[in-house]
Amino acid sequence: MNYREREEELFDRWKSRAKALGHDNSLAKDGLLYRGDLWIARGKHILHCSGNETELWNTAPLRLAILTKDINDEDGPWDVREETGRREGNGLEEMCTCPYFYPNLQRWVFGLLNAKDGHAADYSNVDNPIMIQQFYESAPIVRVNCKKQCGNSNISDSVFCFVSQHCY
Repeated sequence: MNYREREEELFDRWKSRAKALGHDNSLAKDGLLYRGDLWIARGKHILHCSGNETELWNTAPLRLAILTKDINDEDGPWDVREETGRREGNGLEEMCTCPYFYPNLQRWVFGLLNAKDGHAADYSNVDNPIMIQQFYESAPIVRVNCKKQCGNSNISDSVFCFVSQHCY
Protein backbone atom coordinates (compact mmCIF):
# COMPACT_ATOMS: atom_id res chain seq x y z
CA MET A 1 0.00 0.00 0.00
CA ASN A 2 1.27 3.46 -0.84
CA TYR A 3 0.60 5.50 2.31
CA ARG A 4 1.87 8.77 0.78
CA GLU A 5 -0.72 8.64 -1.99
CA ARG A 6 -3.53 7.76 0.42
CA GLU A 7 -2.54 10.59 2.76
CA GLU A 8 -2.48 13.09 -0.12
CA GLU A 9 -5.94 11.92 -1.24
CA LEU A 10 -7.24 12.55 2.28
CA PHE A 11 -5.62 16.00 2.44
CA ASP A 12 -7.24 16.94 -0.87
CA ARG A 13 -10.65 15.81 0.39
CA TRP A 14 -10.21 17.69 3.68
CA LYS A 15 -9.14 20.87 1.85
CA SER A 16 -12.21 20.68 -0.38
CA ARG A 17 -14.48 20.09 2.60
CA ALA A 18 -12.92 22.95 4.58
CA LYS A 19 -13.35 25.30 1.63
CA ALA A 20 -16.98 24.19 1.17
CA LEU A 21 -17.64 24.97 4.84
CA GLY A 22 -16.10 28.44 4.49
CA HIS A 23 -12.90 27.65 6.39
CA ASP A 24 -9.32 28.35 5.44
CA ASN A 25 -8.26 25.37 3.37
CA SER A 26 -4.58 25.49 4.34
CA LEU A 27 -4.10 22.32 6.35
CA ALA A 28 -1.19 21.03 8.39
CA LYS A 29 -0.30 17.67 6.88
CA ASP A 30 0.24 14.70 9.16
CA GLY A 31 0.34 10.92 9.06
CA LEU A 32 3.18 8.42 8.84
CA LEU A 33 6.25 10.32 10.08
CA TYR A 34 9.12 10.63 7.61
CA ARG A 35 12.30 8.70 8.36
CA GLY A 36 14.58 9.79 5.51
CA ASP A 37 17.54 12.15 5.32
CA LEU A 38 17.68 15.31 7.42
CA TRP A 39 17.56 18.85 6.08
CA ILE A 40 17.37 22.34 7.59
CA ALA A 41 14.35 24.57 6.97
CA ARG A 42 14.15 28.34 7.48
CA GLY A 43 17.75 28.24 8.66
CA LYS A 44 16.98 26.51 11.94
CA HIS A 45 14.51 23.59 12.01
CA ILE A 46 15.96 20.12 11.38
CA LEU A 47 13.45 18.08 9.39
CA HIS A 48 13.20 14.64 7.78
CA CYS A 49 12.67 13.92 4.09
CA SER A 50 10.47 11.01 3.14
CA GLY A 51 12.44 7.79 3.37
CA ASN A 52 11.86 4.21 4.41
CA GLU A 53 8.94 4.91 6.77
CA THR A 54 6.53 2.68 4.83
CA GLU A 55 8.90 -0.29 5.08
CA LEU A 56 9.46 0.40 8.79
CA TRP A 57 5.70 0.60 9.37
CA ASN A 58 4.93 -2.54 7.39
CA THR A 59 7.56 -4.62 9.22
CA ALA A 60 7.16 -3.19 12.73
CA PRO A 61 6.16 -5.65 15.45
CA LEU A 62 4.29 -2.79 17.14
CA ARG A 63 2.90 0.37 15.52
CA LEU A 64 2.02 3.58 17.29
CA ALA A 65 -0.52 6.22 16.28
CA ILE A 66 -0.45 9.48 18.23
CA LEU A 67 -3.38 11.92 18.22
CA THR A 68 -2.67 15.57 18.98
CA LYS A 69 -5.09 18.48 18.95
CA ASP A 70 -3.49 20.99 16.60
CA ILE A 71 -0.35 22.82 15.55
CA ASN A 72 0.44 25.43 18.20
CA ASP A 73 2.05 28.01 15.97
CA GLU A 74 1.06 30.91 13.78
CA ASP A 75 3.84 30.18 11.23
CA GLY A 76 2.11 27.07 9.90
CA PRO A 77 0.74 25.12 8.43
CA TRP A 78 3.58 22.76 7.75
CA ASP A 79 4.02 19.05 7.32
CA VAL A 80 4.10 17.30 10.70
CA ARG A 81 5.52 14.21 9.00
CA GLU A 82 8.84 16.06 8.57
CA GLU A 83 9.28 17.07 12.22
CA THR A 84 12.17 15.92 14.40
CA GLY A 85 11.59 18.29 17.31
CA ARG A 86 15.09 19.73 16.86
CA ARG A 87 16.74 22.83 15.57
CA GLU A 88 20.23 23.47 14.34
CA GLY A 89 22.50 24.33 17.17
CA ASN A 90 23.99 22.47 20.08
CA GLY A 91 23.15 18.95 18.96
CA LEU A 92 20.36 16.43 19.13
CA GLU A 93 19.13 17.47 22.55
CA GLU A 94 18.23 21.02 21.50
CA MET A 95 14.46 21.17 21.08
CA CYS A 96 13.09 23.50 18.41
CA THR A 97 9.75 24.35 20.00
CA CYS A 98 7.65 23.37 22.97
CA PRO A 99 10.46 22.40 25.37
CA TYR A 100 8.12 20.04 27.23
CA PHE A 101 6.16 18.62 24.32
CA TYR A 102 8.92 16.87 22.38
CA PRO A 103 10.90 15.40 25.30
CA ASN A 104 7.67 14.06 26.83
CA LEU A 105 6.40 12.77 23.48
CA GLN A 106 9.72 11.03 22.85
CA ARG A 107 9.69 9.38 26.28
CA TRP A 108 6.10 8.17 25.76
CA VAL A 109 7.04 6.68 22.38
CA PHE A 110 10.10 4.98 23.88
CA GLY A 111 8.06 3.53 26.73
CA LEU A 112 5.15 2.35 24.60
CA LEU A 113 7.23 0.80 21.83
CA ASN A 114 9.59 -0.91 24.26
CA ALA A 115 6.97 -2.49 26.50
CA LYS A 116 7.19 -6.28 26.30
CA ASP A 117 4.74 -8.99 27.33
CA GLY A 118 2.65 -6.63 29.43
CA HIS A 119 5.66 -5.22 31.27
CA ALA A 120 6.84 -1.62 31.22
CA ALA A 121 9.95 -0.68 29.29
CA ASP A 122 13.30 -0.41 30.99
CA TYR A 123 13.60 3.26 31.87
CA SER A 124 17.29 3.21 32.72
CA ASN A 125 17.92 5.38 29.63
CA VAL A 126 14.92 7.67 29.96
CA ASP A 127 17.10 10.58 31.04
CA ASN A 128 19.40 10.12 28.05
CA PRO A 129 17.90 12.70 25.67
CA ILE A 130 20.12 11.76 22.74
CA MET A 131 19.21 8.07 22.92
CA ILE A 132 15.50 8.82 23.38
CA GLN A 133 15.51 11.30 20.51
CA GLN A 134 17.35 8.94 18.17
CA PHE A 135 14.86 6.20 19.01
CA TYR A 136 11.92 8.54 18.35
CA GLU A 137 13.35 9.68 15.01
CA SER A 138 13.69 6.15 13.71
CA ALA A 139 10.51 4.53 15.10
CA PRO A 140 7.52 3.84 12.85
CA ILE A 141 4.96 6.37 14.10
CA VAL A 142 1.79 7.94 12.78
CA ARG A 143 0.93 11.37 14.18
CA VAL A 144 -2.46 12.86 13.46
CA ASN A 145 -3.65 16.32 14.42
CA CYS A 146 -7.39 16.25 14.99
CA LYS A 147 -7.65 19.89 13.95
CA LYS A 148 -5.93 20.42 10.65
CA GLN A 149 -5.36 24.16 10.96
CA CYS A 150 -2.87 25.95 13.16
CA GLY A 151 -4.16 27.06 16.51
CA ASN A 152 -1.63 29.56 17.83
CA SER A 153 -1.86 29.36 21.62
CA ASN A 154 -5.47 28.16 21.37
CA ILE A 155 -7.92 27.20 18.68
CA SER A 156 -11.66 27.69 18.43
CA ASP A 157 -13.86 24.61 18.20
CA SER A 158 -15.35 26.11 15.02
CA VAL A 159 -12.05 25.75 13.14
CA PHE A 160 -12.10 22.85 10.70
CA CYS A 161 -11.67 19.51 12.42
CA PHE A 162 -11.55 16.27 10.47
CA VAL A 163 -13.39 14.40 13.22
CA SER A 164 -16.19 16.94 13.56
CA GLN A 165 -19.76 16.23 12.57
CA HIS A 166 -19.25 18.40 9.46
CA CYS A 167 -16.98 15.77 7.98
CA TYR A 168 -19.45 12.90 7.93
